[in-house]
Amino acid sequence: MGRTGINKNKIQPTNSMSNVSAYPISSRFRTNLTGKSHHIFKPEKYFLKKDNNNEEYLSNDNRITHNKNNDIMVSLAAILKKRENQISKSVDKEFEISNSTIISTLSSYIGKDDDISNKIGSEYKHKMDEHAEDKLNNLRKLQLGFEKYQLIKTNLLEALDKNYSHLLRVQRDFEKDMKHMREYCALLYIMVIKMEIIMEVITETRHQTEITNLYEEIEKYSQHLCKNMENAAKETRRRPSISKQLNSLFRF
Repeated sequence: MGRTGINKNKIQPTNSMSNVSAYPISSRFRTNLTGKSHHIFKPEKYFLKKDNNNEEYLSNDNRITHNKNNDIMVSLAAILKKRENQISKSVDKEFEISNSTIISTLSSYIGKDDDISNKIGSEYKHKMDEHAEDKLNNLRKLQLGFEKYQLIKTNLLEALDKNYSHLLRVQRDFEKDMKHMREYCALLYIMVIKMEIIMEVITETRHQTEITNLYEEIEKYSQHLCKNMENAAKETRRRPSISKQLNSLFRF
């Protein structure tokens, strides 16, 4: 079938005598077939007329059929277009619904992930702040301890320097005192010798005047020696001992 919907195999023009039975023949032409009529029978002319009429009939039928087919095709096209629009709208609607569902689901997951990330971030920041604060406090304690250590070391070195200088001074004073003691011992030795001489003189001469002078000289030397010894003792008591200085240093 073509576009007109007519089967061309069913309709064929008939120009031969084999197609005579396909059309009705009037009684007028039957007489011609029997030979009783004087007119000459020309089947080509007759069938030519019939064929022309048939072609006109067929062309009208084809036109009607073509118009109907056109109407059917137009209606089918409209129906298909409408159906296509409906399907497109349905697909778009389903896509929008699915897309909105997916977006909402993803948004919820993203929101949950953001909450979890924010919570983890805040906890991590809190822990890092605590760690930084503890580290800062430890550094401050170490700095204070180091400053105290520096102060104690400085004071200890100063005290050791003072004690060393004081020991040197005490040593010098002790050497001076020992020198004085040796001098006093020498004086005492001389006085003893003089006493022996005086005793010999007393025993020999028995002069009262010499004895009195000797006693006065001995008393003068004795007073001088006692005075020097008292001064040395006072000087020794006034100086602090080494043990006291070390105790005061370690008490600091």
